[in-house]
Amino acid sequence: MIPPSSIETRLYINGTFHEAPHKLHLLSPINDTPLPSVSAATKIEAELAVKSARAAQKKWEALGTIGRKPVLVKMAGLMKENARELALIEAMNLGRPVAETIGEVMYAAGLWEYFAEAAQDVLGETRNGGEGMVAVEIRQPYGVVAAILPFNVPITMFSWKAGCALATGNTVVVKSSEKAPFSSAKLAALAHEAGFPEGVLNVITGDGKTCGAYLAAHPDINRLSFTGSTATGREIQKLSATSNFKALSLEMGGKSPAIIFADADLKMAVEKTAFSIGWLAGQTCYANSRILVEESVAAEFIELFKKAFIKSDPQLAFHDPTDESGSGIMPVIDQKQLTRALSLIEDGKKHSKLLSGGHRISDEVSRKKKGCYVANTIFLDVPEDSSLYQEEVFAPVVIINTFSSEEQVVAMANNTQYGLSASVFTKDISRAIRISKALDSGILAINTSSPDVCPGSIFAGWKASGSGLRDGARAGLESMMESKTISIRF
Repeated sequence: MIPPSSIETRLYINGTFHEAPHKLHLLSPINDTPLPSVSAATKIEAELAVKSARAAQKKWEALGTIGRKPVLVKMAGLMKENARELALIEAMNLGRPVAETIGEVMYAAGLWEYFAEAAQDVLGETRNGGEGMVAVEIRQPYGVVAAILPFNVPITMFSWKAGCALATGNTVVVKSSEKAPFSSAKLAALAHEAGFPEGVLNVITGDGKTCGAYLAAHPDINRLSFTGSTATGREIQKLSATSNFKALSLEMGGKSPAIIFADADLKMAVEKTAFSIGWLAGQTCYANSRILVEESVAAEFIELFKKAFIKSDPQLAFHDPTDESGSGIMPVIDQKQLTRALSLIEDGKKHSKLLSGGHRISDEVSRKKKGCYVANTIFLDVPEDSSLYQEEVFAPVVIINTFSSEEQVVAMANNTQYGLSASVFTKDISRAIRISKALDSGILAINTSSPDVCPGSIFAGWKASGSGLRDGARAGLESMMESKTISIRF
């Protein structure tokens, strides 16, 4: 592990690190031991960050894409050089295996490189309005962008949101999750080393109801990009509407279905779906937490899935995440999330069949319940009107129901408030396209599942999963710029 004294815990505002009087006190999800205390922004520090970003924006925009490119590229290089340290930080904070996080850091560094290059090719349009008239559409940065990050993949989300905003000439205030602030603080240190001018990138953390709400309501924030719960997204919409109607990109919850038809390659379907719901301990918005299987192959699929998903050795939960020689089960982020997940599991036991799991994992060595580990859990025959079917658990908990027709499974899949991601497994490409078009989802996968998506694809949610959401490679860059039409009479 990294010595606590070398872990950055301060706020980064206007090119300087600030110690704040208010602190966040976090516990390790691995063993409940205290983590280093973190400076927490109040409205005072958040206001200073916004003012700094506003003061720096015009000069940053004036550099142009070529002028901004070197510092973005240097940021990418520094992330690669510090990949192991970033991974160790995530192991401490999230309990995520180091080897896995190193791969994420390399991916995130590649985003900075892409944004630095591709920002030059964000184009407008021209229109011939007839004799003596032409119209030109140009794109300009919004100005000051706030990025509110989730706790599950903070390095990717920091890069995804801040990278494309900065590349297109915006200045940024990042608010990291109060549950996972450490990697964002390290990225702030790397940004300082990369040479971002004062005020261009500001990184703070703090309670969502105070710090996050202040940014959402702030009249000098022009665009806000948020990833988190649907409930918080709704509050952000309200705060934006009562202030300046800032442009919003809201990526929210999910209850993503995976549909398995009888002609599917069942072994591949098991591999992809088990990984999706198990990855990051089920703490992703597009994990396939509902699996809908055609009746004729349900028994075979369930048997194969149970073998793939259920870990036979509970001590995998207590494997040291910094040990790159092996892998273990991740904990959920904290005691609050653990309590919520276990509550939904207990409610599910009242009306559904528990096939496996359904409990908190104890340390068999010490015989104590420590950390925030939830056993990989499978429920069968879950009523569609139940909390377990309708609510996002954000833990390694999956439900498996059966269907007998296309019409039935489409209705089952669409029967939640969410519409982020869905998967279809079948060898019939016509049916795959037909079902994909019928599903209320912004992201579809055929014969695979999340997080296995094509790089550069648009990340967009439907219904209560997304509003104004057009993230992704090129789409992300375009979403950080406003269009302006200029009509010219000559």
